[in-house]
Amino acid sequence: MGFGPPSCPKSAWLVGVDSYRLAASVFQGSDSERSAAAYLGSVGGGFITNSKMPAKSSHIQAGILCRKGRSMTPTPMRTAVMPSWGHFSIDDVYSGASKGERQFTVSALVGHVHLVQPAAYTEVAFRVSA
Repeated sequence: MGFGPPSCPKSAWLVGVDSYRLAASVFQGSDSERSAAAYLGSVGGGFITNSKMPAKSSHIQAGILCRKGRSMTPTPMRTAVMPSWGHFSIDDVYSGASKGERQFTVSALVGHVHLVQPAAYTEVAFRVSA
């Protein structure tokens, strides 16, 4: 079984901004108006970007491909977990009242991410420039 669509339809892609920008501009073919990003997002478990991904180096940008776990029924199969020990929130209705704004502050105590199934993750590389 391969590691990406269409052989593994529950794979999610996390890519850098340059990779996403390129995938959003590349079309599948002359008969389709869907970009590569739209296609990968629809046949898989998602195609997203995050500005905290590493910048490109020598025309290559790294990304992460994640094979998602089974659905939550009958038994869940998680690929990673992050423990949390509670949170609190503050609802401030006064500071922005004159502008009709309401401010919320939420704090949470969380632990490190633990990869339960490290084999579900692999690093991928995208050529983003010539």
